[in-house]
Order: sequence, then structure tokens, then C-alpha cells
Amino acid sequence: MTAEDKKINAISIVYLGMKEDPVVDRAVASASNVYMDSSELQLRIFRILPQFDNVFEGVYGVYDMGAIKTDKEQPLTSDQIKKNIIEVKRKLGKDYLPLYQHLYSGVEEISVQELTWKDPLANQIIRDDSDLIQELPGNLKKAFMIFIAN
Repeated sequence: MTAEDKKINAISIVYLGMKEDPVVDRAVASASNVYMDSSELQLRIFRILPQFDNVFEGVYGVYDMGAIKTDKEQPLTSDQIKKNIIEVKRKLGKDYLPLYQHLYSGVEEISVQELTWKDPLANQIIRDDSDLIQELPGNLKKAFMIFIAN
């Protein structure tokens, strides 16, 4: 077992995963079948798997308290996502142009429960490559593209 393999534990994997660090990829690679020839490493991997539920909650709890800092933005909660979607609909509902009406209807059809903090719409961003825009009628899609170009 290498020094890198000895660093594999539930806490390090969860923390590095929060940072989306490439070390996580190395840890997963270490646990892959290529390295499973070593019964010591295999045993270590199997011992840490049950720890993940508790460690995940613990690391995120400490992160939420501000004791752990990462370079990345903290994920939105489902309540924050819901508020953001309400705000998007409020902004779109202010205008009666067909483009805004279609976008409002499209946002209305989206299940807020299915959105995650990684979805641009959950962050009040409507991207030109989103399904919302791609499903617009041709003239409205063109109007949107002209609007964002300006």
C-alpha cells in the first residue's frame, strides 16, 4: 500500500469531493479493480465504505458552520432554489411580450424539485443552450438570441 493509498478515508474523500479536487479521481482509481490485487488495500476500502453516511453529514455540518473553507460556492438549498424560480417568474411576468410569456410558461412547467444548485435556472440564469430556449418557436428563439447578443 502506497502513502497515497493510506490517505484514503471517508473524511478525505468527502472533503476533496466538496472541492471537486482531482485527488478524488486518484482515490477512486486506487480503489478500482486494477489495484484490488492487494488484499490490504481492498480491506481498507471495504472498511471505509460504511463510514460515508455519517462522515458526509459531519463534514457538511462543519462546512455549514464556516469551519471548513473551499474555493467553490456553497450549494443552494431547495428553499433558495424555489425562491430563485419565483424571482425568475416575477421578472418574466412583468412584461407582456410573447418572448417573456413563452419563457414564463416554460419556467412554470419546470419541476422545482428536480432542479439542483448546479442548474443555471436554479441560479436565475437562462442559458441559450437550455431546453427552455431550444423549445421556443423559431421567431422567439431568434429574438432571444438577438436580445442576449446586445
